[in-house]
Amino acid sequence: MTELTLDAALVAPRLGLSPERFMALWRRGIIRQSFEAGVGEDAGRFRVTLRYLAARVELFVAADGTLLTAR
Repeated sequence: MTELTLDAALVAPRLGLSPERFMALWRRGIIRQSFEAGVGEDAGRFRVTLRYLAARVELFVAADGTLLTAR
């Protein structure tokens, strides 16, 4: 199992939230997430999708936790 840590200050604004509000909603399970590990030429990279209400952000992250791109 892979564990990935992302900074709330980096992610929260992309969902229109403050880091504090993001963490409160995260703890309550209101922010939904999916996590996919890359295979083949994408091995060592991950896609994390976060959803809150109508907002959605996809983060592409390197194995060391470095954000590669977001959309």
